[in-house]
Amino acid sequence: MLLTNNYMEQAKLDQMAEYYDEWWENPNDPRGAVFAKLNNFVYQRIPEGNSKLALDLGSGCGTIVDFLLKRNYDVTGVEYSGDAAKRLVVKYPEAKILQADLNVWNPEEVQYDLTTMVEVTQNFSPDELVALLKKVRHISKKVIITCPNYNSLQGRWVTWRKFKAPFVYLYKPKEFEEIVGQAGFKIGFRSGIGFLMPITLLSNFRIKLIPSWLVKWANMFMDKLLPRLCSLYYLELE
Repeated sequence: MLLTNNYMEQAKLDQMAEYYDEWWENPNDPRGAVFAKLNNFVYQRIPEGNSKLALDLGSGCGTIVDFLLKRNYDVTGVEYSGDAAKRLVVKYPEAKILQADLNVWNPEEVQYDLTTMVEVTQNFSPDELVALLKKVRHISKKVIITCPNYNSLQGRWVTWRKFKAPFVYLYKPKEFEEIVGQAGFKIGFRSGIGFLMPITLLSNFRIKLIPSWLVKWANMFMDKLLPRLCSLYYLELE
């Protein structure tokens, strides 16, 4: 049974689920090249599991669940969208998939060796994110987490153009680091992905202003030089 709460209106939750069902890993999303680079980076950073326990929060289409299984973890995934959760159950029968609103999710008394929170923090306000991370802190030894960066070109653009959906929160790197610190974590590693994003003139990712070839070329250099200005900020927490 799906758990819901009073922190977010049901209409907003439904809008969020509808958006991600349509756009998550959609080949028509011009941001795909940057997300693909993020996924490759995450896969390289996941250590070998050797049947250890891993928890993936906000499992979406299952990319990170797949990575964890390939790294030989015993995987539990938590996903809000009912349709996405059903697809995950069918696609990854070897994983344990739970459908829940993470704001009211009560984790089992299990110690996970690794928790992944990739492209999920944008759906939580600062207070909600602190509360969620405090839960994770009690059950996980290590966390891989990302956030959308307000200080990036993409973050500034979508804010100025008012493209940002009401369920999306952008974080400045310093603000995000303070949040994980409030939850009791220490930062063991940090990086940036996507200094350039193929931003679009219109909403719903229409009319690209920056072509994908330029994004890929520029990011080979700029991601390493200016990680705190990248579209996606990556942290490993301990």
